[in-house]
Amino acid sequence: MQTENIYRNTDRLFAVLMPFQWICGIIATACASPWAWSGQSSYTHPHVWLAMLGGGLCCLLPCYLAIFRPGRLSTRMVIGCSQMVFVSILIHVTGGRIETHFYVFGSLAFLAAYRDIRVLVPATLIVAADHFVRGIFWPESIFGIATASPWRWVEHTGWVLFEDVFLILSIRQSLAEVRELARQTTDTEIAMERLAIAKRFAEHNEARFRATFDHAAVGVAHIGFDGYCLRANKHICEMLEYTEQELQHLRFQDVTYPEDRQLDATRLQGFLDGTFEETAFEKRYVSRSGEAIWVRLTVSIVRDEEFFICVVEDIREERRAREALEKSHLENHKLSLVAAKARQSVIIADAFCRIEWVNSAFTQLTGFTQEEVEGRKPWDLLQGPETDPQTIALVGEKIRAKESVSVEIVNYSKTGEKYWIALEIEPVFDDQQRLTQFIATQNNVTERKRYEEDLRSAKDAAEAASAAKSEFLANMSHEIRTPLNGLLGFTDLLIRGAANDPAKRDEYLQIIRTSGRSLLDVINDLLDLSKIEAGKLETELLPCDPAAILSEVASILKVKADEKGLKLEHEWISDTPNQIVTDAVRLRQLLTNLIGNAIKFTEFGGVSVSASWSAKRQQLMFEVRDSGIGIPEDQLEAIFEPFSQADTTTTRRFGGTGLGLAICRRIADLLGGDVTVQSQVGAGTTFLVNIAAPAPDESSQAVAEKVTEAVGDPASARSGEQFQGVRALVAEDGPVNRLLVEKMLTPCGFQLTFVENGQLALEAYNPERFDLILMDMQMPVLDGYAATERLRATGCVAPIIAMTAHAMASDRQDCLSAGCSDYVSKPVTLEQLLTTIERNLPSSHAPTSTGDSSAETAAAPQDAPLASEILPGMEMLAPAIDLFVNGLPELLADMLAAAEDADWEKVELLAHRLRGSCGGCGFPVMYDVATALEESARTQKDAPSEKTNNEILATHEQLMKMLPRIEDSTGRRPYAANPGL
Repeated sequence: MQTENIYRNTDRLFAVLMPFQWICGIIATACASPWAWSGQSSYTHPHVWLAMLGGGLCCLLPCYLAIFRPGRLSTRMVIGCSQMVFVSILIHVTGGRIETHFYVFGSLAFLAAYRDIRVLVPATLIVAADHFVRGIFWPESIFGIATASPWRWVEHTGWVLFEDVFLILSIRQSLAEVRELARQTTDTEIAMERLAIAKRFAEHNEARFRATFDHAAVGVAHIGFDGYCLRANKHICEMLEYTEQELQHLRFQDVTYPEDRQLDATRLQGFLDGTFEETAFEKRYVSRSGEAIWVRLTVSIVRDEEFFICVVEDIREERRAREALEKSHLENHKLSLVAAKARQSVIIADAFCRIEWVNSAFTQLTGFTQEEVEGRKPWDLLQGPETDPQTIALVGEKIRAKESVSVEIVNYSKTGEKYWIALEIEPVFDDQQRLTQFIATQNNVTERKRYEEDLRSAKDAAEAASAAKSEFLANMSHEIRTPLNGLLGFTDLLIRGAANDPAKRDEYLQIIRTSGRSLLDVINDLLDLSKIEAGKLETELLPCDPAAILSEVASILKVKADEKGLKLEHEWISDTPNQIVTDAVRLRQLLTNLIGNAIKFTEFGGVSVSASWSAKRQQLMFEVRDSGIGIPEDQLEAIFEPFSQADTTTTRRFGGTGLGLAICRRIADLLGGDVTVQSQVGAGTTFLVNIAAPAPDESSQAVAEKVTEAVGDPASARSGEQFQGVRALVAEDGPVNRLLVEKMLTPCGFQLTFVENGQLALEAYNPERFDLILMDMQMPVLDGYAATERLRATGCVAPIIAMTAHAMASDRQDCLSAGCSDYVSKPVTLEQLLTTIERNLPSSHAPTSTGDSSAETAAAPQDAPLASEILPGMEMLAPAIDLFVNGLPELLADMLAAAEDADWEKVELLAHRLRGSCGGCGFPVMYDVATALEESARTQKDAPSEKTNNEILATHEQLMKMLPRIEDSTGRRPYAANPGL
């Protein structure tokens, strides 16, 4: 603060000094050389103008800053620089007279008044620069001579620096003195302030002590060692009915109850012996009116001042309450004797709900002894996480209102065991209707609650089961009646002869077949779910081609998508091995359900499937996206529950049993993965599938080859007399089923004998007459299981193939355990039945072959037609095969164009697409060529070479040569390849 005052005062000094210098400079210049002569003419000397204008400019800014911005560093610096410029002007107008040079030292001394060394620095630099510049170019204006030594400015600067040294030392000493003076002043002011505070604090403490002493809520007195009262407050005077002056003339023994004086003497002796410095006890005083007053007396000694400090608390009301409480305790004790033998848990608590007593039943129920709970509140011990907060609040509200409580609540024992009690709480009041206690009884109703909960759970489960059954039956009724309507309706039409036209008849039969398959799908879903729920669904992990499986599923479902005008696209977004180890049947079922579900719930747009394989995690991943109706967020998990769909509206609109997604998730789990879903209502749904899919090792490859050899090709065509002469005994009780078997097997050359039950089969069987037995497992008189066991017991070695409508895995095992050679589930397809028979017939009865297939392939002419191997066994794929065959020329043309443009990534993509389509449509020869082309394109993309390029072109030419040989499902050849391609 002192430094700021110095800065401001010095600024104001220069604000006066600089205008004064300016005026004096003008006067001196006007007197010394007002005129300059040039021959006969004269004019005002330039020095006059320099003094007037230069001096004015030097004064203007410093004066402004000194007036409006005093005390700032920038103001000091400007004033210092302006002062030295003013000195330079003075030296110039005097012609460099040596006397005016001393004004430099005077100006520096003026600037030292700031006591700021920083101000001297720019001032000194200005003087040195002025002497240097003018000493070289205008020495007469600075030194008063026409020529001067170029080093003379150094001499002048040295003298200025010499003065700066003394000024700096003076400033530093002055600043130190100012600081010391400020420190001393501050210390003095602080000491004075502290002294004043201490005085005020002492006065305040004295006043506060006196006020506290006089107005304390208890009696306070100072008693001298001689027993006389030195000082007494208002409360003790009112209690004893004496004034302070009267008490000062009495000893404390004079107002003590006679029977308690010996107690006072004993305590006094303890103080005198130094046994204690403070004591507290209860005694009686006698008031002026003679009333005995019970007090609690606390006495401490002040030995230096030789007096006692006595604090006297009137406890008459407390004594009366204590006596009443003791009486109440006595009554409670009597009551406890009654409650101790009660079978119910009994708690006695005081008016503040603190436990005073519990009976043995409480200890047996809770595990807490009376010593552990005494003085504590019941809810601190017995309540836990499942205790109902609303019940707790109700109990608390009733207790605060001093009302009775009757609730059932969850409590916890000492060991943490939960139990239910029926709690009854009754408040107890004294004669003045003051609350004294609470009595609580607890009756353990845990068993009753458990029984009620079991009844409630059973009721809820029954209602839920009833609702689920009703919903399931409604769905099943719809799903079963819909295909049954087609089956029965068109069958009735055929019976009535409504389809005389062969084309119309074929159409009706196709509808009947489709309806039957739809009905079979519903039944298969139910059976699959039952197998999964029972843990009986088996998987067979063998090497398979994932690309072929995806292409096959996409080809099958593309017809359904085309019917709805939807796009169905699939692609592989990563390199995938040709073989992985998984259950191909279950994987195909999983993809069929998911993609078919997406098509069903999509009206516009399309469905796309992205597939990839992770070599690091050995996982196969599928992403099925659709642009359908979407699923509400709160239903995303419910859709994976059996018989569930997003809502009832969806069920009515789109149909379905609600089993597909449940089966998908369980199949994915069996295959070592999971199915998750992401969806937005109105924007579509994405199902994410991942399953374990390790690459096969040599052992798994060998197993796959053996299985393939054993099973054969289920899609290979069989016709005519392949099973000529095979004698079969058919045990079937249903006439329709007997007729169906007859119509299926007779054209294939079988000689059939039919019986209606197992007993007749036993009687009819003769090893010389029959090569094969087809056994229905559920028949009257004697079922198929017993009949098979008896046949085996008689030494029957002929193949016995079980034909049953029971399709569970346990049913298959039961059939095999009974002695059956193999098993087919109804409804039986011709292909399935023939494959099973072929697999079990002895080699001597196996169907004849026309020769080795490889030899036939080698011997086949190069222009022989290439037909799909999955036809006619899978006739439903015919439209997809037609679409594939007709799109081949365009695909090959795009592939060649990409190769010519060196777009190897596109070539690889097209070859991959071609490979998948060939596998799905049953063209293995073209599949192998497309695989080689894809691998070549991948190699060319990573490491281009002329050799690989030629291989790609040669492979493409090979595909082009195959094009004219490929036949569609109707046997027609497409147009020949364009030679110009």
